[in-house]
Amino acid sequence: ATEGGVGRRPRKDVCVVDRSGGRTPRELGEGLAAEVAGEFHAGHIYVVTSFDAPRRRVVRVDDVAAGAAGWVDVVAEHSDAVLDSAVPTADGILVTRSTHAVSEVAIVAWDGSSERIVSLPNAGTAAVSGRYDQGSGGFITYTDYVTPPTVYALATDTGQSNPWASPPGAAPAPPAVP
Repeated sequence: ATEGGVGRRPRKDVCVVDRSGGRTPRELGEGLAAEVAGEFHAGHIYVVTSFDAPRRRVVRVDDVAAGAAGWVDVVAEHSDAVLDSAVPTADGILVTRSTHAVSEVAIVAWDGSSERIVSLPNAGTAAVSGRYDQGSGGFITYTDYVTPPTVYALATDTGQSNPWASPPGAAPAPPAVP
């Protein structure tokens, strides 16, 4: 995906190029005053955007030719929390949201029909990452005022997390939360 803009309040044109076809850019959106970041998974394009959603949302692009009108909400904009990131996994989309610097991690079905909240050790900040092959599972990096950054391995099929890595010299990681 490519994007570009000029000036202090730039508008972006977002395009994709089919590398197997004629390599002609096709617009996903034109003149968007928004943040846009895309991921490809299983033949679909999933976009995290602030277009028509100041707190961000995740959309699936079903029809590239329709532009932004062809976007389908998968993770709607939350009424209170800001969507920080979305990572594709084999079991759904792993998302982080934050409200007043406190994170929430959820596993959302590909069609947005269900959402499972992942328990975190305390009220802190989390970041998520997926596997390089977009397979099952992911990782949560968690920290709070008294916990150094700790990485948890997350089974996205069950929602269970277990300590995976701690910084050198750190106290043992808090136990996994069921």
